[in-house]
Amino acid sequence: MLQSRRRHRGLLRQLWGLALVALAAYFVWRLLNLAFPDRMQTLIAAIRGLL
Repeated sequence: MLQSRRRHRGLLRQLWGLALVALAAYFVWRLLNLAFPDRMQTLIAAIRGLL
């Protein structure tokens, strides 16, 4: 019983870490988009071209 609770807590911590990383990446993306709007549009076009 204790083992599964510990495993659950580790999974929850991983999910929180993933959410924080995603949020940080979003804010960095927004700041770059505000700083270099024209360059970001070409970067988006290049990424879409690769996909």
